[in-house]
Amino acid sequence: MKLKTLIITTFLIFVFAIQSSANEQKIFSLLKNSGVLIFGEKRGKPESARLVSDVVEAFTAMGNCVNIGLEISSEEQKNIDNFMNGTADISTIRINTFVTHKEYRNMLRSFKDYIASGKCIRVFGIDVPDTVPIEKDVWMARMVNNLVGDSPLLVLVGNRHTFKNVEWKNDENKKTVLAQKLSSGGVNVAAVMQYWEKQDCISKIADFLDNENTYTGYYVGDILKPLSIKPPSKVSEITDGIILWNCGTFSAETNMQKEIEKKTADIKVDPVIKTEIETDRKKIEKSIKRGIPMAGMTKEDVIKTLGEPEKKSGVSSSGYEKWGYECYAEEGYYYECNNLTFENDVLIKIADWEI
Repeated sequence: MKLKTLIITTFLIFVFAIQSSANEQKIFSLLKNSGVLIFGEKRGKPESARLVSDVVEAFTAMGNCVNIGLEISSEEQKNIDNFMNGTADISTIRINTFVTHKEYRNMLRSFKDYIASGKCIRVFGIDVPDTVPIEKDVWMARMVNNLVGDSPLLVLVGNRHTFKNVEWKNDENKKTVLAQKLSSGGVNVAAVMQYWEKQDCISKIADFLDNENTYTGYYVGDILKPLSIKPPSKVSEITDGIILWNCGTFSAETNMQKEIEKKTADIKVDPVIKTEIETDRKKIEKSIKRGIPMAGMTKEDVIKTLGEPEKKSGVSSSGYEKWGYECYAEEGYYYECNNLTFENDVLIKIADWEI
């Protein structure tokens, strides 16, 4: 049993090391290309602090300098400096209870050790002091603006401060957050959120999902759900990616499949009159290149032509299967089009949806 546990643990460490390296490279790219990377977190999660510590260590090990902005009052700067240069204890730094935890303090200790070893790191408190009557994001934006310079800046704050462009549903909530304030002020900002799957395992692994990933929009939507924010038309409007902490499976994959099944249940399959189809491979290849479906195509041909369908009916008792696609109108909206009917996996009928 001990040997089995050791093998499993060693495998998890190996997988985590590979994942961490891949994640770090993507984060490095955002940090270098933007100059300011706002890293969101769900407060109290130990994985977040460890990841930031690892990113800073690896980034500076390559000879890079980095400034770090933390959700600690800017009034604590002298105490932060004294701790980082070894003349004071970490207990002298006053950190809000909703921000601090064991791994957060260990992250600060790791920064101190990196500095002692000669790494080019500076740590700053950017949060608004309790004594200053000003909106939190306004103050943090001012602090970050003052830190923008030759060295890249990594900022660790709560997820909701990372939104690059948001539109609030209610007037009373119409406040621009940190990333949006910086971006609208001309600062080149990159933003990354973090999301924790509700899964139990020995050690969660991290996957970086960029804006091209199928599941990124699902997790962004879940983060925005409790907030009075209108969903963005594109994921890239609000973030540059998500760090997904998981046990090896994505809940988005399962939930999105359920949504597809729910939608396809509404597609009614009516018997159609089978037409004689003369399959001409040359014509089909031309149609694929032109992006126009034609009778005689296989399902694989159709996917090459139009991509994956938004709706699938499944095979009916009559042996027919229908696929449905959405098209984009010049007026700026999507509508259902290209209702395709298959028999024996071959396209036999093409019709537009009734609008």
